[in-house]
Amino acid sequence: MSASRPSTLKHRVVVVEDSKAVRHSLELLLRTRGYVVSAFEDAEHLFDADHSPQADCFLIDFRLPAQDGLQVLTALRAAGSAAPAIMITSCLTADLRAKALAAGFRSIIEKPPQRLCLIDEVANAIAEGPALA
Repeated sequence: MSASRPSTLKHRVVVVEDSKAVRHSLELLLRTRGYVVSAFEDAEHLFDADHSPQADCFLIDFRLPAQDGLQVLTALRAAGSAAPAIMITSCLTADLRAKALAAGFRSIIEKPPQRLCLIDEVANAIAEGPALA
């Protein structure tokens, strides 16, 4: 299945992004590609949801209020989620890349993300499956 075509399977993507405009844009892009999307503005809202959202892939911003994306992924892993995670950031450095990969992010995408690059990364992450423990 080509990543540029809408998904026929209803894979679930959880987006954690504090910018309302970026969050909405990511939601819209992913939904038009056939994904079921749950979006949260920060870690507090993600973890305070009535039930922890199930995900086939997480898309997490690095700069978030209270907890950064590295801390969010650490908390998700501690809660038992093995779903692949992709970091998005506007402040990518070699140090951040190394820390993100060491924390378990499968890839890092710079903002503003190119639509097809982002869709391909999400599709590849889901195809490869859960992160190894």
